[in-house]
Amino acid sequence: MLPACRVGDSADGACPCIPPSITPATAPAPLQPATGSIDAAALVAPHGLSLPAVPPLLHFARGVDVVVWSPRRV
Repeated sequence: MLPACRVGDSADGACPCIPPSITPATAPAPLQPATGSIDAAALVAPHGLSLPAVPPLLHFARGVDVVVWSPRRV
């Protein structure tokens, strides 16, 4: 399972990526292996970046169930 946010996205450790009005309805969706192709080197080269010499890793989740409600003033 992967968190919806990266560590360090906010100073207080809260996850700013997901509004508090959206919560998972079930356990986090399990990641499944995937395959794909992209010329990643062409994407990063114009920015002066290079890729590590390891094969890329790609995963996906079939779906994520959520419960959503209207925002409330706090």
